[in-house]
Amino acid sequence: MEELYQKCCAMAEDKDRRDRDSEDRDFVHPTRLINFLVGLRGKNETMAIGGPWSASLDGENPNKDPSVLIKTAIRTCKALTGIDLSNCTQ
Repeated sequence: MEELYQKCCAMAEDKDRRDRDSEDRDFVHPTRLINFLVGLRGKNETMAIGGPWSASLDGENPNKDPSVLIKTAIRTCKALTGIDLSNCTQ
């Protein structure tokens, strides 16, 4: 978090940076510092990585068994990105 603050806004402890003219500051908007992993649908459309739960592939009743949704996340992420999350347990 501290690195994010340093890159996007003046810190009270950083008096030299705060006292500079605004033209000399090299701050970056926070939205340019936060990255998300997304998939592509078609050529230009981004989409969240994930997909629908499947009782036959992931298990029955995700409301009572959280591991069912974990299996869904592992399966759909691998299908969309090739990333194997099978070691993830939560």
